[in-house]
Amino acid sequence: MFTSNSYLQVWAFRHKDRARLALLAVGTLLLASCGGGGGGGPPPPPPLTLSAPSASLGAGTTETLSASGGQAPYTFSIASGGGTIDSTGLFTAPAA
Repeated sequence: MFTSNSYLQVWAFRHKDRARLALLAVGTLLLASCGGGGGGGPPPPPPLTLSAPSASLGAGTTETLSASGGQAPYTFSIASGGGTIDSTGLFTAPAA
């Protein structure tokens, strides 16, 4: 025999289950619509690495710098200090 109190408890229980089912369905749809993760674009390029054979140069000497990873083609330029660098990465130290 149902009393009004037990009827409300059964209704509340069913209502909570429907709400949980609705949240589960929405969550599943969101995951399916975005492909399950990731940004959807191409993967990022590997980190940019610069290398130079030596850490110090004499006045007027040259050194070839190389780059790998990142986004090619590479452009070489001097941000601060002296010397010159060409498009191939050939650095020339300033004269004394």
